[in-house]
Amino acid sequence: MFVDIYSESLNRRGEELCGDVVRAARQADRSIVVLSSGFDGGVKACILATLTAEIIVTLFRMDIPIEDVVATVIGTLPVSKTHGAAYSTFTVLEVHHENHAFRVMNYDNPETFFFRDGAPFRIEAHPETVLGKRILMREGTLQAGDFMGVASGGLVSAGREELAGHLSDLMRRRPGSARYVVHETINRYRSSCDGQSANDATFAGVYFRPHRSLMVFTGPPLNRDEDDTRARQLLAFPGAKVVCGGTTGGIVASYLGSAIKTERSTELSDLPPVGVLPEVDLVTEGILTMAAALDCMKNAGGDLWRLPGERNGAVLLATELLRADSIHFLLGQAINPHYQNPLLPRSISIRRNLVEQIAEFLRGLNKEVEIEYC
Repeated sequence: MFVDIYSESLNRRGEELCGDVVRAARQADRSIVVLSSGFDGGVKACILATLTAEIIVTLFRMDIPIEDVVATVIGTLPVSKTHGAAYSTFTVLEVHHENHAFRVMNYDNPETFFFRDGAPFRIEAHPETVLGKRILMREGTLQAGDFMGVASGGLVSAGREELAGHLSDLMRRRPGSARYVVHETINRYRSSCDGQSANDATFAGVYFRPHRSLMVFTGPPLNRDEDDTRARQLLAFPGAKVVCGGTTGGIVASYLGSAIKTERSTELSDLPPVGVLPEVDLVTEGILTMAAALDCMKNAGGDLWRLPGERNGAVLLATELLRADSIHFLLGQAINPHYQNPLLPRSISIRRNLVEQIAEFLRGLNKEVEIEYC
């Protein structure tokens, strides 16, 4: 199972900075999400919310008790001369990966939305007082398909019941990602206020769903004796499988005792067609297609739903990369003389640099990315 996290905000009209801040941390044993809202709006609110969220995430990662976390937040935030207080609300979601137990801590933010089997359900809160501050605690265990949504006051101001109804409609569709639910919710709010929100509006979603993993094999191994080993490694991978590169495709085809068939309908004037191999989800050309896929992902802002509707190698590769939660690149380091001066060091290989650029972009989308050089 995978803890899918995504958030989106709409700034208060006339403000360049948002007074709501979301921070997420994914560790080996747990995931942590914090939504903090600074008092009022603008620059000061952004500073207060950022300080609050950063402090909470940092201390939670260090397993500091909640009492000490709240004390640190209160003692760190600057005090407003106008209001005589440093005020920033927050909600913390913590999910343990091993047993799927979760905990929600809420200080003056709207109540968290919980959905199971596409329908809303309530979890009783247990209030605790920490240094004079009332914290509402909720605990439980996640099941496959569960969704938790944290909204800032600006988003809920349009009506909590209406928002809950909208989320119910989305959850009944069995969405594939937290991004879809959050994006549709913020878009709905944006339309309702014609893009001119009276307050900062933020929504952070946590969707508990099956993990989607992907292996991309690109480039022949440095040692040709490893060809069959690497092909076997790809085919044994328990997830989606992609091959990028003609020589790499030939290695896998040879191991399978098969031949690559091409889909001519996917060919473009500047992009070769995709291929078809048994047991492999996608086969594409290498350098050109990977570079075009990176451009596609950047132009779409990393949003799967904004990719072009065309069927070609670049779009199909970008789709596989954005759909996956974790990506393992199996990067062969043999030099292709068509793309690389064989006298140059392998560290500045065009293929290697391109894969590392793609990996950096995907990590920026909170995806787990590993590169294995061979």
